Amino acid sequence: VIKSQINQLAGQITTPGRFRTEYNNVHLTYVKLASLFAVIEHYGADVRWRDSATDYRDLIGRASAGTRVGTEQAYQLALRTRDDLQQIVRGERVAIEGKPEPLEDWSNLLYRSPLMIWLEELSLEQLRPMVSDENATKANQAEALQHAEQIAMIAQLLLMPQMEGHDEPDYVKHAQAMRAAVEEMKAAYTRQDFADVGTAVNRIVQACDACHEDYR
Repeated sequence: VIKSQINQLAGQITTPGRFRTEYNNVHLTYVKLASLFAVIEHYGADVRWRDSATDYRDLIGRASAGTRVGTEQAYQLALRTRDDLQQIVRGERVAIEGKPEPLEDWSNLLYRSPLMIWLEELSLEQLRPMVSDENATKANQAEALQHAEQIAMIAQLLLMPQMEGHDEPDYVKHAQAMRAAVEEMKAAYTRQDFADVGTAVNRIVQACDACHEDYR
């Protein structure tokens, strides 16, 4: 997932002119990467980039904050960070200025609107077509489950303390419904009940739609 997002930056960050019109897409990609590295940073198991996750989360977090506008300065920051991330994918270390602070306030790193756009992409545009019929549901099991795990992760991130609206009852209800539907989907795949997989995916989409209707 991380590699695919970094590869996507190569096509998004090309010229200053294109960046001025499409910086929102670059910002969204950096929010996704910041989220993923923050999760790696706080994940207990030994996974790739675990030892460097704090440094890379800080690096990407600065790019995420800086690309909320389409200025020349933002473009240069996006470009430098893109090049650093390509080095990381190649297995090279990247020098980070200063000592990153521990992540205590997740709202300083993540933004609700991009996270909700990401949820919509995953659930409506990517996951639902993967389970359009029984054959597709069988063939796409690994990828569909990966998308579902990302959806559950984002729902949890939206409820992190200090995130906007994290304790509003309706907001919590929608996020919990989304995570519960992901668990139902995983259980249905374990049983190889492909009809129930589709039902669970519909519940994920419904929870996402309901949240957007209330909070977009």
